[in-house]
Amino acid sequence: MLKQVLARQSGSTAWMSPQQKLCKALFTINFLNCSFENMSPPVVRHFNSGNQFKLSQRPPVLIRDPETWETKGPYELVTWGRGYACVASPSGPRWIPQKWVKPFVPKNPAPAEGDERQVAVASKRRCRWMKEEESS
Repeated sequence: MLKQVLARQSGSTAWMSPQQKLCKALFTINFLNCSFENMSPPVVRHFNSGNQFKLSQRPPVLIRDPETWETKGPYELVTWGRGYACVASPSGPRWIPQKWVKPFVPKNPAPAEGDERQVAVASKRRCRWMKEEESS
């Protein structure tokens, strides 16, 4: 296979050294060669295969705007890495230093199931306790 690729590239690589010809042929075989079973090249399959790097959820985050130094958000987190984060802002994706990105925690979270019952029982206890305090 290597000899076939070198023969096909002989016209365009006439000025290259043998080492450069070999590097170009190996690059073509390893990264640009498609098969009939899988039409995408190996380089595309390699970079699309890492499911552990894809976010399953896009948590909301607050960012400090580098131009105005104000905290803005919440925006959806697209991806993050060592020292940086990408957020989906209304004007498009923005790359922000990681130290300026904080998780968004709502001040009044929605009550979970069963919380209403717990609040009702606690308020009845409080009313009963207040009546006992007044009577004594």
